[in-house]
Amino acid sequence: MGLHRTSLPYGSLGRLSLWWTLSCALVCSGCQPAQLRQPELLVQVSTIPRSATSLDVWVALNTTPANERPQLALPPSPDGYSFVLALPAAAAGIVKVGVGARDPQGCLLAVGQGQLDLQATDRGFGLPLTVSLDTPTPTDCWRGAATIDQVLPTQVGSAGGEVITIDGSGFVPTSVAKVDGVDAVTTWVSFTQLRAIVPPHPGFRGMVPLSVTSIWGAPAVRTDLLSYYTGPRAL
Repeated sequence: MGLHRTSLPYGSLGRLSLWWTLSCALVCSGCQPAQLRQPELLVQVSTIPRSATSLDVWVALNTTPANERPQLALPPSPDGYSFVLALPAAAAGIVKVGVGARDPQGCLLAVGQGQLDLQATDRGFGLPLTVSLDTPTPTDCWRGAATIDQVLPTQVGSAGGEVITIDGSGFVPTSVAKVDGVDAVTTWVSFTQLRAIVPPHPGFRGMVPLSVTSIWGAPAVRTDLLSYYTGPRAL
């Protein structure tokens, strides 16, 4: 099982970014883990399809996307894989890690996710987080494009502020829902679900486009699922 080390520092503007190193850390003879002030997660990926050659990794900290889909090369016919994820010293809250396994043609074979409730006192190397790739992909060669299948509720008030649940596929921590072209505050729940706070659309009633951005290309768009109402909820 391979072991790679990563770091997750705060950027100069307060944004989180994920920096990967391809050197094999903590596996050389006589190497000892250093005493670190920041928390380090040992992410263990299991049930990797044997034809997979790389892993896509997404990270969110307290629903804030923390990286831009770094990719790790896999050894031939992997059974499992591990890497170390170093978080900022001040990190605390819910850390979600999503992983997708790709074949040489770039097709996603399986995806999975794991999460950890990181406490302010959790510091040092070796906090375990397991990700099992047990979610099959929707097509024979799915490259990760987002799809929207349904949204609940289907009607929202034009004053905004209501939370909708979007079900579909291809969602990652960096996905953003848009309602009639306006960004909604979006929370990644899983590869198949998002939650979003609907923006206000004063005085408007009727159907509106709902879209979800994709890091692989054009966004997923549905124009038949969500509508605004004014006054009492329409029946």
